[in-house]
Amino acid sequence: MKRIIVFFLVVCMIVVITGCGDTPNNNAETAPAAPSEATASGSSVTGSTPQSNTVSGPERPALLISDGKIIEEKSDGNYYHYSFKVKNTTDQTITWIYLAVTYLDKDGTIVDTSNCSESTRIAPNQSIVLEGLGKKAEISGLSAIVDHYEYRYGKDDTYVQEYVDDSPIIVFP
Repeated sequence: MKRIIVFFLVVCMIVVITGCGDTPNNNAETAPAAPSEATASGSSVTGSTPQSNTVSGPERPALLISDGKIIEEKSDGNYYHYSFKVKNTTDQTITWIYLAVTYLDKDGTIVDTSNCSESTRIAPNQSIVLEGLGKKAEISGLSAIVDHYEYRYGKDDTYVQEYVDDSPIIVFP
């Protein structure tokens, strides 16, 4: 009787082990195809995020970043309230946007980073002002630039990331 039980348990273990092993990874073999239209410039870096498409492409930047400025020094004196104006120059409605802001000392050394984002619809040729808070540093000649931006658009939630070569510069007092 013990041999029958042991044999039955061995058969069950073999079935369970073979059912779990050697399953092909379909995700690695079938990467999502990029749409035929491109929306990021040649200087862009693309990567994928779960359940999204990523594209790179055209000759011009997808977003135009301008009017970087300090709005105010926060009342506690430890933060600056800053803003950058962003214009959607694509032919798609953007549904989410993110700016990565880098703080530089007078020698151009990175001393801190910050970001600002907005989850709203930005139609083609429409502009939005993104605001953020940056920690005040006791560094003379401190400035801030947009290092890169990310955005999503379309029904398939296409994701784009692009580095900014000609960001406006905010110089802190």
